[in-house]
Amino acid sequence: MLTQNKHGLGVEKVKQFIRDGKIEGEQTEEGYWKVKVYNDECVSREVFDEEHKKRVEAETTLKNLINILKGVRL
Repeated sequence: MLTQNKHGLGVEKVKQFIRDGKIEGEQTEEGYWKVKVYNDECVSREVFDEEHKKRVEAETTLKNLINILKGVRL
């Protein structure tokens, strides 16, 4: 049985999100689950990965600058 979809969420996790009201979904008469997809609120994996990379680089730069300024001590 497949327990993860292409986004890394298992079936039980998605069902829990639905029960908790975090996402909208319903079970059909046949027992399948239909989950509402919000295309206008999503970004592609490529955009997410690029933005994550930029954030990591910015945080690293900021930490380096803080360490440099701590070493200068005016």
